[in-house]
Amino acid sequence: MEIQEQHVEETENDSFKMAMKQHSVFIYDICTKICITNFKSKDLSDKEKLCLGKCFDRKVESFFVSSHTLTNFMEAHQKKQSESQSFTGGFA
Repeated sequence: MEIQEQHVEETENDSFKMAMKQHSVFIYDICTKICITNFKSKDLSDKEKLCLGKCFDRKVESFFVSSHTLTNFMEAHQKKQSESQSFTGGFA
């Protein structure tokens, strides 16, 4: 049983890491489209660097706020379901 739980945790960790990588690429794509005006230049201007930093910070912050909200919602929903099942004797 313990090995099975460890495997589930590893799978969840892998899924979380993959989701974070995908979200990072998504943020990068959005912020580069907004902030970088000259793709031919090999260096970023100070304005572009500042824009990228601010954009990335805003996107990451909004991701964590929405993740926290979703987690709270899911926990409340699971709690409600388990209370409902215990009330009906598990036949819900």
